[in-house]
Amino acid sequence: MKNLVVIESPGKIEKIKSILGSDYDVINTNGHICDLANSGERGLGLDLKNDYRPIFISDASEQKIINDLLKAKKTHKEVILATDDDREGEAIAYHVAQALSLPLTDKNRVVYEAITEEEILKGMNNRRSIDMDLVASQEARRVLDKILGFGLSNSIRRINKAESAGRVQSPVLKLICDHDKEIKDFVPTTYYVIKVSGTINSVPYDLTFDSYKGSKERITDEALAAEITSKTPLEIPVLDVKTSISTAKPRLPFETSSLQKEASSRYGWRVGTVMTTAQHLYEKGYITYMRTDSVRLSDSFVDSATSYIGGVYGKEYIGSLHSKKKGEHDQDAHEGIRPSNIKSTPESLAGKLDSYEQKLYELIYNRTLQALMKPKEERVELINLGVNDILFHLEFRKTIFDGASILDKKDNGNENIPEIKKGDIFLVTAKDAEEKQTEPPKHYSEGDVISLMRDKGIGRPSTYAQTIGTLVKRNYVTSNSDGIISTEKGQQTSAILTKYFPQYVDTDYTKKMEDDLDAIGSKQTTYIEVVSRADKEVLNAIEYAKEHAYKEPDKVSDETCPLCGAPLVYKYNKNKEKFLGCSNFPACKFTKSLPDEEKVIDNHKCPKCGSPMAFKKGQYGDYYKCTNPECGYNQSAKKKYHKSKKS
Repeated sequence: MKNLVVIESPGKIEKIKSILGSDYDVINTNGHICDLANSGERGLGLDLKNDYRPIFISDASEQKIINDLLKAKKTHKEVILATDDDREGEAIAYHVAQALSLPLTDKNRVVYEAITEEEILKGMNNRRSIDMDLVASQEARRVLDKILGFGLSNSIRRINKAESAGRVQSPVLKLICDHDKEIKDFVPTTYYVIKVSGTINSVPYDLTFDSYKGSKERITDEALAAEITSKTPLEIPVLDVKTSISTAKPRLPFETSSLQKEASSRYGWRVGTVMTTAQHLYEKGYITYMRTDSVRLSDSFVDSATSYIGGVYGKEYIGSLHSKKKGEHDQDAHEGIRPSNIKSTPESLAGKLDSYEQKLYELIYNRTLQALMKPKEERVELINLGVNDILFHLEFRKTIFDGASILDKKDNGNENIPEIKKGDIFLVTAKDAEEKQTEPPKHYSEGDVISLMRDKGIGRPSTYAQTIGTLVKRNYVTSNSDGIISTEKGQQTSAILTKYFPQYVDTDYTKKMEDDLDAIGSKQTTYIEVVSRADKEVLNAIEYAKEHAYKEPDKVSDETCPLCGAPLVYKYNKNKEKFLGCSNFPACKFTKSLPDEEKVIDNHKCPKCGSPMAFKKGQYGDYYKCTNPECGYNQSAKKKYHKSKKS
């Protein structure tokens, strides 16, 4: 009889089967096979009188998967649980073991960093039992999300018909709303830039202004700018020439947040697209696990990569991975995101990957290789000039060793440094004080939000993209080429949460909650301690809101009622759709519909790139359109979509 390997994603099946051979069959769960029930006290799906024991149920599709697993178990010698190596994967393995009545003491749990022959076989030879502390940590996360989400959402709906709140999404929404308010309230400041052009040895240059009378402060006074310009003579002597060698450490390998930010910034991709593409590369065996907060690399990979660098580029290019202090929120459960095999160059995979996968793989490959190479070295020549208490400088750079920058495929600045010496005279041909104004901060990009979440300890790598998707789906924010921008609905929701539930939009509270979940996984605390404490805090907060909150007034529009002349106000119907209604209701029942807003449906994934699809009304009928501007895929709404599972 064959052995049965259970994984959670269908995309890995063929690759794992090809590695394990004919003695194994591989079956997938398509994500979780159960979820918290909505029954029980407060609809939480918890047995509150029995240590908050979670009550899990399976829908029809999940029960079909369970039935398939039970049937397959009967015809196989052994069941091996090879779901992802994180707490979510551990919980899936646990629920499969429960459904199949597998003893929890059995060493049937297999984990691996990458879907390669080396990693899979290493995992198969180092089986362990299910880590029940990790399972407890994951179940606590689901329970806390339910307790906070249900409790806060019900409260804010009563106050202002807001849609939802959440343990992670609410503090992230507040960060975005606060930043947008900073942009809205921004008052520009006028300042002046001293610009001086001229020549040395008949070669034209533009000087960089440094200081006046020892002050390097930005010049905001017009009279002072005019004084500096007038005191700048037509001949400025070179005071000294300083030469130094500059090196810049290569950037570290990618972890989840830095990959999402870099790919989002470079290619304009949604973070969901980044993670879907990375998932495909992982499932095909080309990269290591893509949900990680670590940048470390295994010793075996470093050995193979340095050998490769020496053979292809020369021994002089071999460097070492510089250290990075572990962040206080880092779990460090996985390596950084790297190629599974350094010999699988981007060029060698051309034709095996689609355009998205090719771009992302090249980004990951080059970043990893550069992290293990010696840094670029430049000769820097700083030329200081000055007269009348006014200082300027010129700077020139020449690459003397390209190092890691050899992979950047761009000009390395090998121009000759001009022969300029102390006492040479800069002949001024033009001078001016250019008036400028400070610019408001830019809206956060999706990558910026991811970085904020990581730096502040909100959520974990597996939740970054999901959180942004939820905010877009709820219409709390929009995400486009201008960045992530809070909507009126999002601002109102954040304001209510800040007013009545301030602790739950405080990033320190959310960070502590993440730390508590990690502490469960490392045996430093228990499920019941964390969950019971959080539940009591939520109940107290809800009670406070009931006593102090009042229904927020409807926002008044610029229009008046054509029937009675009263102002029209914005309202929401039972389907959360916005419309205009008469403020004189119920005496006057006039209503007016608003133009349809694009509705992003997060669990409808684009079959082309994996981004969320948006429901739209068109001239020829309703349709779905991909929210990724680079994709542009659309499809008639007549085609039935199915709820997507964990990919």
